[in-house]
Amino acid sequence: MKNLSRLGDEKLDHVFVQYLPLLKGKIIVFEGINGSGKTTYANMLGKMISDTGHDVLVTQEPGHIPVDWKSVKSLDPTAQCLLYLADRAEHIKSVIQPALDSSWIVICDRFFDSSYAYHSECSSMIKHFNLSVLSEIRTYIYRIFWLDLSPDIAANIVAEREKKSVGVVPKNLKDFREISDRYKQTMGMSPVRKRHRISLPSRDVLREIKQSLVFGDGGFKLPDESDES
Repeated sequence: MKNLSRLGDEKLDHVFVQYLPLLKGKIIVFEGINGSGKTTYANMLGKMISDTGHDVLVTQEPGHIPVDWKSVKSLDPTAQCLLYLADRAEHIKSVIQPALDSSWIVICDRFFDSSYAYHSECSSMIKHFNLSVLSEIRTYIYRIFWLDLSPDIAANIVAEREKKSVGVVPKNLKDFREISDRYKQTMGMSPVRKRHRISLPSRDVLREIKQSLVFGDGGFKLPDESDES
């Protein structure tokens, strides 16, 4: 990223807009523990893309089957996991795939990695499900951003907004730390080259997101030194 730092914001934005057509029919994912800013940055990126005139869908999990997600946290862990997997299957079929078929850019607030991070007790079931479903959707995934926020900070953020949280929420700092550790493990999962860790807090998150999308997967080459003036 050293060379990228020489690009001014205006030039980076120009290159980013030029690159957007190549993201049509692709999926960009935001992952991270509760309170890390997934929804905020997914919506910000979605607005940036929409403002350029491109079709973009910002979507999130859970929320695609008729379930009272606020009450799910009281269920048995296996029952919780089954509901989340069913929700993802419906999410892909009824929301994501139609958008991809129409060449929209899809931005997901949570996706496959969340299952591994939040439902480790059902890892074999998750692996079986993801292998069958991921085989069909994985070619569309362009980048997975892990927003890596300190569990201590995340726990404080969630404590302040607990009543607004939906689905499974870590109960204590120990849970936050365990989930964060499992997210670290997902960074080594396939497809590794499509994964990008963003260390938080940071004032340059959106810049890092744009840089990763444009340059991080064999996309645009850096301009020549003579072009940077």
